[in-house]
Amino acid sequence: MFFQRKTLWLPKDLGHDNEYQDAYALDARGGIAAIADGVSSSMFARRWAQILTRAIVEDTDEENPGEVLDPREPEQLSAWLTARREAWTETIDEATLAWHQKTKLRDGAFSTLLWMSLFPADEAATYHLIAHSIGDCLLLHLRDDKLLASFPFDSADQFNQETPALRSINPAGDPPPPIETFQTDCQVGDLLVLCSDAFGALALAQQESGSPLDWHALWQQSPEDWSSEIQSLRDDGQIRFDDTTLVMLKLLDHAACADGIECHPPLRAAGNADVSTDAVADEAEEEVDDPSDEEPFDEEQNESDRDA
Repeated sequence: MFFQRKTLWLPKDLGHDNEYQDAYALDARGGIAAIADGVSSSMFARRWAQILTRAIVEDTDEENPGEVLDPREPEQLSAWLTARREAWTETIDEATLAWHQKTKLRDGAFSTLLWMSLFPADEAATYHLIAHSIGDCLLLHLRDDKLLASFPFDSADQFNQETPALRSINPAGDPPPPIETFQTDCQVGDLLVLCSDAFGALALAQQESGSPLDWHALWQQSPEDWSSEIQSLRDDGQIRFDDTTLVMLKLLDHAACADGIECHPPLRAAGNADVSTDAVADEAEEEVDDPSDEEPFDEEQNESDRDA
């Protein structure tokens, strides 16, 4: 097991968890984590973000655990994206959509994506980290509460710029958008943070103001307190009014223990349960089992870490 995790999330609209467009997936045993932010103005963006993050933790190389895909290999990346796009298309029953939804569907869904992999280094109690990014999700590397690095942005102002995203269809056969890469070495006890853009902009703004976030307090925070704090920050205009996701990973000795894969939200079965005339609808009334026969996923929402 590479890390112990603590996850906190809050939808933009508190009354509609099903409209939450972020997604994350973790594999503590493989040292892999991914986070995505679906573009809410596009159709089935939530599902696209789920498919991307889940594929990152599931599609590892058996001979090289943790090695998901190499963006420096265009053919490999294109093949990987093609498979994900096919998976997204297969979940949609176009016959049930209204005419205006069918028109919008031609544009596909859009999502940012950030993922990281950890590899044991030669030196004891150290890891090598490789991360990749398309868009504005953020990775932070902290040691003893001090920020060592942030990726792909190092300034809160950068969140105001237009960023690329992965598209669920590719009718013109365009190449994938540019993917940024970051590498560094980590130590046991370091904290790695993956977050969507709303929280990422807040974290860097606080760092720049000289009042960095209290990561120890965040690790101890309950989902209820997290919800109250984010709502207060939204009311005060200190954080973007958007889906807000925080994934904290505390690095452990690799031999400490074993754990499985976790994906959130759980990927729904094929169908259009999450689409209405406004592009999303209430999934809370429909209980659909995950169609995957693979190893179980933690589907509990707004839960503190059971192994924290």
